[in-house]
Amino acid sequence: MPYYLNFNISDKSVNYGYTILVDLETLELIYVQKTITKGTTTYNQDIDLDEKCLNEYENGIRITY
Repeated sequence: MPYYLNFNISDKSVNYGYTILVDLETLELIYVQKTITKGTTTYNQDIDLDEKCLNEYENGIRITY
């Protein structure tokens, strides 16, 4: 697996959060998931981003050396 950056976004007042995994070499989104907690069990649900959203993300990437 390449080097990656993992974002965990959550709010303690609700039972869900989001996880975003990004490849650090290309900045490509590896996955986006919604994490839902029910009691002591955690469920991860993949989020399928639509084409417009992915295009906006990819067009916003600027890599300079």
